[in-house]
Amino acid sequence: MGTNWGNLDAARAALSDPKTPTGELLAICLALPSLCAEAALHPSADGDLLSWLSRHEDPIVAAMAQARRRRSAFCAARCWASSRWARRSRSRWLFVFAMTAHATRRH
Repeated sequence: MGTNWGNLDAARAALSDPKTPTGELLAICLALPSLCAEAALHPSADGDLLSWLSRHEDPIVAAMAQARRRRSAFCAARCWASSRWARRSRSRWLFVFAMTAHATRRH
């Protein structure tokens, strides 16, 4: 670690790099809580980080982390989000949140 993650641009660049380690993702979440949802979707996010994020006070972050932990719900939402129609839709992330929240609620 050692990077000052108070810089939003540097943190976003790290989140867009698939090689960013989990420890750095945690440091980014602690420094910039507004980027927790993006950290939950990062390919390096491990089970411990996702478990911590699934208890986040922001329901969107918690739902994204829970969905990521339940791979099938995440894959379904991600497939929809990457569809051609969804890329043009401004409500893409709202739909992804709704899908993951529905898939992760206990019946």
